[in-house]
Amino acid sequence: MLSREARNLRWLLLFNVGLDMLYVVFGRRLASSDNDARQGNGHGIVVQGAFLFFFDLLHAVILPRHKD
Repeated sequence: MLSREARNLRWLLLFNVGLDMLYVVFGRRLASSDNDARQGNGHGIVVQGAFLFFFDLLHAVILPRHKD
C-alpha cells in the first residue's frame, strides 16, 4: 500500500497530466490562428505542454508502489 504522501503526489501528478493536455489543446488552437505571433506562441505552448505531460506521467508511473 502506498504511503499517504506518495498517494497525494501521484494524484497531483495525474491531475497535472490533465492540465497538460489542456495546454496542448489550447496551444493547438492558437497555432491554427491567422496571426503569426499567436501561431508561434501556440507552437511553444504545445511543446511545453507535451513535455510537461510526459514528465508528469513518467513521475507518476515510477513512484514507489509500496511503503518502505
